[in-house]
Amino acid sequence: MGACVEEALRGIAALGAEPEVLVVDNGSRDGSVGAAGAAGARVIGERRKGYGNALWHGIRESTGDVVVVGDADGSYRFDDLAALVAAADSGADLVMGSRLRGRIEKGAMPRLNRYLGTPVLTGLLNLLFRTRISDVNCGQRALRREAVARLDLRAGGMEFASEMVIKAALAGLRIAEVPVDFRRDRRGRPPHLRPWRDGWRHLRFLLLFAPNIVLLAPGAAFLLFGAFLEGPSLFGREGLGWARPFAGAAFVMLGAQLAQVGLIAKTWYHVEGFYRRPYLDRLFRYVGLEAGLLLGLGLVAVGTVTGVPLVAAWREGVSADPGRIASAITFLALGAQVIASSVILSVLGIRRSTVDPRG
Repeated sequence: MGACVEEALRGIAALGAEPEVLVVDNGSRDGSVGAAGAAGARVIGERRKGYGNALWHGIRESTGDVVVVGDADGSYRFDDLAALVAAADSGADLVMGSRLRGRIEKGAMPRLNRYLGTPVLTGLLNLLFRTRISDVNCGQRALRREAVARLDLRAGGMEFASEMVIKAALAGLRIAEVPVDFRRDRRGRPPHLRPWRDGWRHLRFLLLFAPNIVLLAPGAAFLLFGAFLEGPSLFGREGLGWARPFAGAAFVMLGAQLAQVGLIAKTWYHVEGFYRRPYLDRLFRYVGLEAGLLLGLGLVAVGTVTGVPLVAAWREGVSADPGRIASAITFLALGAQVIASSVILSVLGIRRSTVDPRG
């Protein structure tokens, strides 16, 4: 730890900047905190465990216009910060280091991380959020002071690394990337990283922040396919048998469920400040609970009207057409879903107006 601090002080001196090195301690017991303080760092405490909690506390406590962050295990070079700082000075709000574009010391990165975990997670992030980076897991980065407040970072664990990039992309911030060197861990103990556990946490975080692709797009596709299968029976055509109309009903209900959950997820992110979607404010303003209830009740009414003759036929011992049965079930289920989703969205809308009355 002391060596990292000394290296960082040399790197800052080479830039001609005012020296400030912060080390965040959230429970270290190996004596590294004392070594960091003796080497000239300002040590601050963070009682909450977790990579994200420690890093975010350090970022908030720093005072420079550009904040460079990195792991203090000796794996990143802090005596050569020129490329990171120059990219930030050129207008980038977030500057990502890239180990894959830089030099990686032999044995510094496990093969699983280098050739599978990092490329897969990075490719998925680029696909979902339209970024163009090569190493989402790189721990050495630079941020501009005025951009930090706009990110509102909250993740307490390793997924903090992905959250920073995702929120920067969603906020429309400028993201740059520069190569960095990656060395073997200089500590005398195994790292805290757990490749499979931490990889899953990153993947889960990426998927949860992409409701358009994960929920809304598949939901719309299932809904359209189901409507194609069930369409003839919805318009009164008989003699289609059981398979097609009931398969269509299943796809319609599944698609509607995914789409509604996706809309609820987007609304929750908007309300809680993870990212802003102004069109949701307009949705709450012009399409309220009453509209959703009327639509849902209308669908239920259509399903009821469709189902009344089926009940009469059943009482008389006459076999009802499978397509009409599927149609009645579809309208009733969709109506119930719309009513339930309208209530949830209305609750979130109330929360939105409470959090930010200006909406």
